Amino acid sequence: MWKHLFALGILTASLSLVNTASAEAVLRLAGTSWCPYTCNYKSLPGYVTEYYRSLLAPMGIRLEVELMDWEHAVALTESGQFDGLITAAVGEVEGLVMSSQPTDTRSSCFYRRHEASWRYQGLESLADQRLGIIAGYSYGEPLDSWLGQAPDASELYMAQGKQPLSMLVQALLSGEVTVLIEDSNVLEHWLHRRGVEGIERGHCQAEAPFFIALSPDYPEVDALLKQIDDALQLKESRLLRQGIKKRYGLIELFEYRE
Repeated sequence: MWKHLFALGILTASLSLVNTASAEAVLRLAGTSWCPYTCNYKSLPGYVTEYYRSLLAPMGIRLEVELMDWEHAVALTESGQFDGLITAAVGEVEGLVMSSQPTDTRSSCFYRRHEASWRYQGLESLADQRLGIIAGYSYGEPLDSWLGQAPDASELYMAQGKQPLSMLVQALLSGEVTVLIEDSNVLEHWLHRRGVEGIERGHCQAEAPFFIALSPDYPEVDALLKQIDDALQLKESRLLRQGIKKRYGLIELFEYRE
């Protein structure tokens, strides 16, 4: 805890040197319930939300985050109703300006029921499976390219709406889908909080970065993104992020052998 507080103090002093704001500004970002990154819990709003609030406060910026289903968040942001998206992957949105430095990395993994025998052996091994995904999400390569080729609708189950993760898990447990893919931190955090068992993790995609993405119409957006990029590269920022992440208690599931 003391290391966390020390890093925050040093970071605040460092960022205050580059603060050019004369009065507090507000940055309104949209996102989705993607816990532990962004959460709907008042006391634990997500480690990415906490992280950016700490980074932006010394710059004179108050961060407000509103969570909704992902496709709605993207549409409202691209239409100018929000200043940006708090998390976004490369190729996931158009018309927004991303930071050069990533917020963090993530990895999407395949999951099956405990009693299943399926193993991932390349994209061809999905041919006889019904795959569960969330509409509009990026899962990294090579899966994004495979999904972009519009496989037969019978091979896909696309969850959307306010609780897509719940829909995916229920579909997997009921047998409506045979395998799903999801960010490992998100799914395992969700399963742990609800005490859901009987699901195993298999092959994981390579870790991929995600970023903050802002509207090009936000005042002095290029200068703000430069400040954010500078802040993200500070050693003190990385220590701060690590300290915040520890509060979210990510878990590990049993991994079956490929």
